[in-house]
Amino acid sequence: MSLYYVLLHFGCPMGSTEGFIRGLSVLFSVATVPLYMHSARGSSGAVAGLLAAWLLAINAYHIRYAQEARSYALVVFIATLATWLLVRNLQEPASAHWAAYTVACALAVYSHFFGALVSWRMACRSRFCGAAIFPGSASRAAFAGSPI
Repeated sequence: MSLYYVLLHFGCPMGSTEGFIRGLSVLFSVATVPLYMHSARGSSGAVAGLLAAWLLAINAYHIRYAQEARSYALVVFIATLATWLLVRNLQEPASAHWAAYTVACALAVYSHFFGALVSWRMACRSRFCGAAIFPGSASRAAFAGSPI
C-alpha cells in the first residue's frame, strides 16, 4: 500500500483537502475504464471491449472504491495495465515488452498486498495457458486472469 501513500505525499503540496486526496483514487478509477476497454478489445473484439468498459463503469464496487482515499483504485489500474501488457506480449511475441510487464507487476505489489496474488495468477495462467497450449485463445486465457 506504500505506493499510493508515496503518490499522496508528493501530491500534497498541490493541495491537502479531502477532495484532492480522494481525487487521486478517482483519477486512477477513471483511467481504468478505457484501459479495460482496450484490453478486452484486444482479446475479444470491439463489442466485448465496449461492454466490458460499460460494465466496469457502472460497477457499484468500482464506484465506491473510487471515492475512498485508499489504494484500491490504484491496484485495479495497475493490475489492468499488467493484464493488457500480458495479453499484448502473448499476442505479439516478436515485439514483447516483458520488462514493462514486470514493472507493472512490481508496482501492483507495492500498491496493495493483493497485487502479489494478481501477479501470481497471471504468471500461472500465461505459463499453463500460453500460446503453445491454446494457440487461438492465449489472449482470452490471459484476460481471464483480470482482477475485475
